[in-house]
Amino acid sequence: MKSIAGGASQEDIRDVKSVVPYKFRVGKVLWTLLALTLLGASYFLFRVLRKKKDALQPAPSPLTPEEEALLHLEELFESDLLKHGFVKLYYLKLSEILRVFFEKRYKILAVELTTGEILRALRPLHLETGLSQKIQYVLEAADLAKFAKWVPTAA
Repeated sequence: MKSIAGGASQEDIRDVKSVVPYKFRVGKVLWTLLALTLLGASYFLFRVLRKKKDALQPAPSPLTPEEEALLHLEELFESDLLKHGFVKLYYLKLSEILRVFFEKRYKILAVELTTGEILRALRPLHLETGLSQKIQYVLEAADLAKFAKWVPTAA
């Protein structure tokens, strides 16, 4: 091998430096402890004040499944979705409102079921014939609007 130093002698390994002693600084430790104490105290104070704020606010009165469904249906009926041609979105929301109602009222996992499965699950509940036919009509119309791009008549 040929040296790139050009004939001058070079040392390959340098001597190891001595260990630098660690200087314990009491001031830095005290400032760090003070900062951690202040952070902990502020977090504790924040939690206490938040609990008091939550305790002062009255809990909203729980709505029955019927009241909740009617509230969402009124919002849907008052929306301009059909006027602006959003038929699919309108029926998607209508179907979701009904499915959530069936879950809360009849304890059926309706959000995860198909229309046929929902109708089979409702059959043992012995709903009125007219009511079950209306439910079937609305759910099937929603399926047609969502998946087959069906547009209902104005009536």
